[in-house]
Amino acid sequence: MKAHPDSTVSGGAQQDSANPPSHEVPIDGATGGLSVLLVGGGPVAEAAAERMAASSDLHRLLCVRHDGDGALGAATRRERRWDSAHDRLELEGGDTSYPTWSDLLVREDVGAVVMVPPAVGSERRSVGSVLAAMRLMSACRSAASVRKIVVVSDAAVYPCGPLSPSFFDEKHPTATGSTNGGDVAEIERLAQRAGRSRPDVEVVVLRLAPVIGPGTETVLARLLASAIPLKPAGYDARLQLLHVDDAAAAVTRAATISADGVFNIAAPGIVTMKQVALRQGRVPVAVPHGLLPRIAELAGVGEVTAEDVALLRFGRCLDVSRARRVLGFTPAYGTPAAVDDHIRANPPTSEPVAAVLLDLLGGGVAPRRAVDTVAVRMGLPSATEALEQAARMTDTAAKFAELPGVNTVLATTGRVADTAAKFAGLTDAHEVTATTRRVADTAAKRLGLPSAADVVRRVGRYPRTLAEQIRREHETDEYGLDREFLDSSEKWFLTPVFRDYLGLDTVGLDHIPDSGRVMIVANHSGTFPLDMVGLGYAVGFLHPARRTARVLGGDLVAAVPYIGDVLHRMGCVPACHDDASRLLDADEVVVVCPEGYKGLGKPYSQRYRLQRFGRGGFVKAALRSGAPLIPAAVFGAEELYPMLSQARPLAKLLGLPYFPITPTLPWLGPLGLIPRRSRLTIEFGEPIPTAHLGPEAADDAETVLEISDRIRDWIQSSLNDRLAERD
Repeated sequence: MKAHPDSTVSGGAQQDSANPPSHEVPIDGATGGLSVLLVGGGPVAEAAAERMAASSDLHRLLCVRHDGDGALGAATRRERRWDSAHDRLELEGGDTSYPTWSDLLVREDVGAVVMVPPAVGSERRSVGSVLAAMRLMSACRSAASVRKIVVVSDAAVYPCGPLSPSFFDEKHPTATGSTNGGDVAEIERLAQRAGRSRPDVEVVVLRLAPVIGPGTETVLARLLASAIPLKPAGYDARLQLLHVDDAAAAVTRAATISADGVFNIAAPGIVTMKQVALRQGRVPVAVPHGLLPRIAELAGVGEVTAEDVALLRFGRCLDVSRARRVLGFTPAYGTPAAVDDHIRANPPTSEPVAAVLLDLLGGGVAPRRAVDTVAVRMGLPSATEALEQAARMTDTAAKFAELPGVNTVLATTGRVADTAAKFAGLTDAHEVTATTRRVADTAAKRLGLPSAADVVRRVGRYPRTLAEQIRREHETDEYGLDREFLDSSEKWFLTPVFRDYLGLDTVGLDHIPDSGRVMIVANHSGTFPLDMVGLGYAVGFLHPARRTARVLGGDLVAAVPYIGDVLHRMGCVPACHDDASRLLDADEVVVVCPEGYKGLGKPYSQRYRLQRFGRGGFVKAALRSGAPLIPAAVFGAEELYPMLSQARPLAKLLGLPYFPITPTLPWLGPLGLIPRRSRLTIEFGEPIPTAHLGPEAADDAETVLEISDRIRDWIQSSLNDRLAERD
């Protein structure tokens, strides 16, 4: 194992009443040190073994692998013995066989058992991991010497999808549909059952973020170091990772101190696949997520599963505050630094097809050659053969229909163009182009506009400017907010649309405080969420303090490609209680729309009629954090895209809450997305304080519903007043 910085251990952690602080002593309290059994394989297990062998807290280390049915394999023994000649401790090694797990634990007086499933840090799957855990945990119940069980789990136990929170804490329910996540979750349960049967045994579960670094072999590890930086088109999820050395440090610390419970382990900071590509000096290659597994296989990355694709689309980040507080553990590598070290340790290599695609992206090979190479690899005809076959088929069909062939049509078209040019007094079709350009230049000069040549030169600079923008790495916060992108959007999109086109007007904007936590509760309408984009624009750019509005968006915000990515970069976060509470605790401005899709997708015939506000979950979040509630009435959004029909059969087929049929959609195609010109007005009410009620009021259903109804009545009254004024 290469040299690495030591992980930080904080000694002044605050005491947690639910989770007692850890102690800097071996868990068995023996002066001779601790005997540890390390079960498993892969890069995390190997790195942990190296770190444990160098730890002064350990007296004996036994490393064991198991076979397919979970039976005990050969054990590699490392033991500290006193070297009197040199006045020091030396490490002696050797292989030993044991008949059963119980025999090993008793004979070696094992005090701590550490289990690392092969799937952690490696793509190797062991069908015997669960069986081995069953046998081992059964043996731990009867082995009196065992005082500690450490299971190295995986963050894959948490679900990954559009409804997932921005950060998972240890209390979040685990997923059952994930293949790898299901296996490690079962191992977690086996260890926890063993702990319940032995109250004197501490059970620690470490849920690691995806592990990268030297020796790691997962699909994600290979994607990060691939010569072709692939990513799903329309998605740029936040990824939180963990260096293999930090994973080993966390395992060693968990095995050698007094601690109990489940801990998330991840490096601070996040990266996206685009940022990873830019750190390599490359441009990310976006492909449809449905084709990503096949293209990744062609690029030599390996088998990309549906779970891998979901991670790249939606991301998965962990709340590691409990590990800092109870274990006193902070990784030495941040996520960006871990990525850099991973790339240094794994220089990109290319398969033949990947090499051709890479040359194509860099301009070093003709597109036709790249297409031909990939086509041959996939068993398809080359581009040249395909074009020749298409031409022959077209000519054959033309002859069968007694029509001229392709070449005849092209030649005839050229002769017709030349004849028309001569009839107009021009020599040929080429002079038509030159004459048209001269006329355009003359008209532009009289109107004070740039000439065609100037336009061409300016347009020619746009690709270079765009390329520079794409190649520059933008910084994002832990929720994905891209401040530089948001500022650019304000200049080129938000101000022209909302101020100039829709004439956005605000009333009571000064009710929003310049600092501190606050929750804005607004109505939702207009088929598409332009109303919330406008509200975010008002808070972020029209308010004197220019505060960032964290709008809670539904699952479609994350699921829809490109649109979801743009909204996340502008500050939108998943609509879940965890994110609302976390943001309020950080003194952010949180915007919630209790109507959800019921309000956004209601027919035009129900305009300005508020839908149900649900069970008041937003009120509970505000009460627990003591944040004031500010009602907001958005008027004018109902006319942006008047909903004539929800087309429910088609929406059900597409998996959508509704399929909008408006006067312009879908009849005008993309032009139908241009909103009707309707003046927007956003009125903010006076804040409703909640701090004086206390967090316990969140459990009082009567209080919660009373506040919810009060806010709903204010918004409905404001909409009715403005509707009466307009009529």
